[in-house]
Amino acid sequence: MSGFLGRSLPLSVRRGITLLPSMAVLFAGVDPTSALVWSQVVPSFGIPFALVPLILRTRSRTAVGPLANRPLTTAAASVVAALVIGLNAYLIRQTLSGSRRAPPRPYCFPHHSRVCTSSCYCM
Repeated sequence: MSGFLGRSLPLSVRRGITLLPSMAVLFAGVDPTSALVWSQVVPSFGIPFALVPLILRTRSRTAVGPLANRPLTTAAASVVAALVIGLNAYLIRQTLSGSRRAPPRPYCFPHHSRVCTSSCYCM
């Protein structure tokens, strides 16, 4: 960071700056699991905009000269990119529609009573 900005910040200040957004989310009362999911969904919007130009650029002999990818490498990279982009589209669709499955509830075995006093399933 000091090389890019030409300034140096103490380590504690840098850690405090990086800690502020997560603390703001927690203090706002957002569900931590939901915030974690969204923190991964939002960057996935940009994956196609990085993968596709990378594959196109690395196959071009005019761009990288003799180091250009061979057709088989480009085909394999295209298949992997299509798979990654498809899975990200599925993740985005599932998250935006709110149709993610809820985690399974724990299953409890009652001790010696048929009366269930806990919040889990009983027999």
